[in-house]
Amino acid sequence: MEPNSPNARAGNALSRHSFARALLGLVCIAPFTACFSLFECANTVLFEVPSPGNKKVATVFERDCGATTAANNQVLIHAANRKPDFDDGHPIVVYEGSKDLRVEWVDDENLKIWIPPASKVFRKEEQSMGVRITYPESEAKPQVP
Repeated sequence: MEPNSPNARAGNALSRHSFARALLGLVCIAPFTACFSLFECANTVLFEVPSPGNKKVATVFERDCGATTAANNQVLIHAANRKPDFDDGHPIVVYEGSKDLRVEWVDDENLKIWIPPASKVFRKEEQSMGVRITYPESEAKPQVP
């Protein structure tokens, strides 16, 4: 195809048009992407407790999503050969309050968790990943948000 033929000029115009549309799309999307990154949560591991057989781990962490919500403490159970999945994992305990949580494996299928008494509890599961979770009586009572 010759550089100055009608087909070549049309192809160059189409390429410039496609480039301009792509650039415009990036310019329009970039500010929204930056805004969404403002709402990401920070997860700080407080401590981890491996099960007696070292097959599972209870990870206790603080989740802080910024000024719009209070930081909270959570517990995840996950396989020992994997990192905790803070975003897609299913926390077994979620509460606001002191970080003085106590976690103790009875055996590989039973876990005890002591939640600090003055805590505001949002979630308290009794089963996760084949593990039965119990909470001694000195715990905080669940509250409906």
